[in-house]
Amino acid sequence: MSTPHRPFVIRPFVALLVCLAVAGGCGLNPNNPSSITGTWVGTVVSASLGPGSTQLTLTQSGSSITGTFANTFPGTTSSASGQLTGTLNGSAFTAALAAPNGCVRTWTGTWSGRALSGKIATAGGCATVDSGTFSLTLE
Repeated sequence: MSTPHRPFVIRPFVALLVCLAVAGGCGLNPNNPSSITGTWVGTVVSASLGPGSTQLTLTQSGSSITGTFANTFPGTTSSASGQLTGTLNGSAFTAALAAPNGCVRTWTGTWSGRALSGKIATAGGCATVDSGTFSLTLE
């Protein structure tokens, strides 16, 4: 005599497997973070100083960004560090980087997951007018 199929036992088991498969694919994606918060490192290219390295440490609260920056230009005596404030509206990034000497540079660009890039312009208080680009990745 054969054992009748037990659909009431098999269906919950299949449902459990489907739920586990779906849940396993959910959660935060480390390659596409939902916040710009973190340590960003990369290159900055200044029209007056040439290529350099930069590090931003950012904290996001709503669309507001605060943090610190440090720029170093090898082969020169120029380096800068200080505070930054800015906004993130969708993928549009804008920040004012203020050095202790009063020099403020504006960074505007685009945030996309683990990448942040854009343009730099002198905003005021700097000894020289400067422009350039930046390209950063999230550590």
